[in-house]
Amino acid sequence: MSLALIVYLAGIAEPLKNFLGLSGVILLVIGVIWWLMSKAEWEPSPPPPKKLLPSGALLLLLDILVPNKETLYTMVAASTIQDIATSPKVQELGGKSLDVINKVMDDYLKDVNLKETKEPKAQQEK
Repeated sequence: MSLALIVYLAGIAEPLKNFLGLSGVILLVIGVIWWLMSKAEWEPSPPPPKKLLPSGALLLLLDILVPNKETLYTMVAASTIQDIATSPKVQELGGKSLDVINKVMDDYLKDVNLKETKEPKAQQEK
């Protein structure tokens, strides 16, 4: 997925969630009111559309399932990190880096050990 598309989707995630949630609630409220009115004996009304309540419930479910902006960015970051970590080039570079660090540390420890052995001899001569 291109970066521009990811940024666009992150930008519309919150408005999309708000639209889905509000639409779902409105459809459910209208459906319940219509159903209650059709059950009332005192006021004749046509039966409610059969798809009104399931449509409202589906919109609320979609509202729950659409990630917010922060979650979307976190998902993209986790996916990118996973791709980088499993890349053979990165693993090879990491291995070489560890070799260089180990060599430098070994050289440093040798120098420190040489200095420590020379210092006590110099103090003993005094």
